[in-house]
Amino acid sequence: MPALISVLANGKNKAPIIELAASIVRTYLTLSAKMLWLKPGIFAAHSLLSEEAMNLNKSNALDLKDLLHIFNLVTREGEKIQESYHYEGIKAWHDFDGYTCFLAYKDLTLTFLFHGRYNVDFEQQATFDRFVAKVSKLLMAEK
Repeated sequence: MPALISVLANGKNKAPIIELAASIVRTYLTLSAKMLWLKPGIFAAHSLLSEEAMNLNKSNALDLKDLLHIFNLVTREGEKIQESYHYEGIKAWHDFDGYTCFLAYKDLTLTFLFHGRYNVDFEQQATFDRFVAKVSKLLMAEK
């Protein structure tokens, strides 16, 4: 990185800058191609791009407010094991500064992102369906 900074400062060799810019664009395009928008503000990761997921009914998409409620429920009622909380098969934790939060259920991981978005990554469609059912059941029990 210092070499790149010096190149930027004196402008002698622009090749590393062009390579870096091309790499950033390729990465952005690759990541963009691997995302499926479910509804404004919510997206699912590449693992959702199965044929079954393409037919995912929008009513099955999880509401951010409900997911945050579940995160709060798990951290409030769950058993703390090391740095995470466990409740009804759902695990909740956050990064070192508490800015990024996670929920996990079997092979599913849900990551709360910036600006009211979340990312859902899973291997089996059945796991996602069971997670949605479990979240719905916990929300109904809370009301």
